[in-house]
Amino acid sequence: MGLDLGGIGKGIALDRARDVLRAHGVARGVINFGGEILAFGGTHAIDVADPADRLRAAVTLTASDAAVSTSAQSERGVDVRGVHYGHVLDPRTGRPVPTRASVTVVARSASEADARSTALLVMGRSEAERFASAHPNVGVVWLEPPAHAGGASRMWTWNLSGVSPVADAAIVVMNPVMNPASNLRPDESARAVHDLAAPRHRRVRAGLGLERPPHQAMQ
Repeated sequence: MGLDLGGIGKGIALDRARDVLRAHGVARGVINFGGEILAFGGTHAIDVADPADRLRAAVTLTASDAAVSTSAQSERGVDVRGVHYGHVLDPRTGRPVPTRASVTVVARSASEADARSTALLVMGRSEAERFASAHPNVGVVWLEPPAHAGGASRMWTWNLSGVSPVADAAIVVMNPVMNPASNLRPDESARAVHDLAAPRHRRVRAGLGLERPPHQAMQ
């Protein structure tokens, strides 16, 4: 029997890398492992890519002493007779998850964000919403590309404030009432998530060759 850590390996490595940097006196930084970003010692703006075009930013969020992980089927996979099959498998069926969406998770640790984003992609949007409702300390952004050319993408966010579409992105916000910070649950967990989406200070460059490259799924 083999054990594949592909769903959490980058997150564990990010957490360890941050600990090593802090042990050597580094108080502030951003570590980018491609699809996994960990920001510590400050607040950083992060662009999340359009799930249909990883080189185009769709929305911007901020992370303060938090990790951001995005999972999608568009980054890796195989095309067979004109049909794209992504690399994330549903353990219940053993087949690729049939979705064009992406899910981004903001959490305190990179290992948690990494694991949660993969799991929520498998679970689907409805189950992801229920999970977010039961875990107010985990922020979630769900993006679905348009069904046809020229249409608008759709976005749902849970347990996060300060998430906004970029200026040139055609995105319909599907649950705007739940996004303002005033609507977060007034307990310690909800306040912690509000801290993750603190006011913007510095934009992260994700290294994809754009002026402000978007963070995108590589897992």
